[in-house]
Amino acid sequence: MAPRSLEAAALVDHTWLAEEFGGESEGSKDRTEEADVATDTESAIRRRIELMRSDKRTFSELLEKDRHATPAERGTATHLFLQHCNMARLADGGIEREIERLVAEQFMPRRAADVLNRRHLEAFCHSDVCRVAKDARRMWRELHFDRFVPYATLTQNEQLAKRLEDYTLYVQGSIDLVFEDAQGALWLFDYKTDRLLSDDERVIRAQLLEHHGDQLRIYREAVRDLFGRAPDHVCIYSLPLGRSVDLTEDL
Repeated sequence: MAPRSLEAAALVDHTWLAEEFGGESEGSKDRTEEADVATDTESAIRRRIELMRSDKRTFSELLEKDRHATPAERGTATHLFLQHCNMARLADGGIEREIERLVAEQFMPRRAADVLNRRHLEAFCHSDVCRVAKDARRMWRELHFDRFVPYATLTQNEQLAKRLEDYTLYVQGSIDLVFEDAQGALWLFDYKTDRLLSDDERVIRAQLLEHHGDQLRIYREAVRDLFGRAPDHVCIYSLPLGRSVDLTEDL
């Protein structure tokens, strides 16, 4: 059996599987379950970012005129800002000056700048991420990777893992932020715009792990492949929360 390198992963445990993997037939697949709002929003953000990267659609085309921005559209604009902002300038000069610089240098269209959540970005400007990252030795934004992940590592069901041992999943993606700090520690950050269900720290951590734990484990292994070592810190920076949550020990 493939090694369980993503020990706690359960990506396929709540997913419909084909009969050859021990799942139900296509006809019995439940088509009425509503999609999780937070996951759907994140998927929409990722789709929009990929469309902009492909040069097929601009942000202005994706966001219709004379219409309020949706959460996914605001999230896309936020990711665009975070991808290109200069951490040192942001910490020293504030968000408005940095927004105007990005617009002037054509890193961000005016339409995207107009729908940014200023409150979220002000919090980011004074966050632990910005404070540490501005003095980083090296930094990578939107770090692209591809790798093969054994399906057996994506379930906690031992019987299912046995049936899946000969199958691998090809995964490609990009990590929002990786940097090496002044002391040489390697940090991995994923930005999230999820609406949080509680102010309680335990509930917050549980929600983030439930929704994004598998993704972070794949990111961690991708960093190990790329850098020859695992990141010292694996974190989510929550825009609504206004700070990062270090989940390294929970993965």
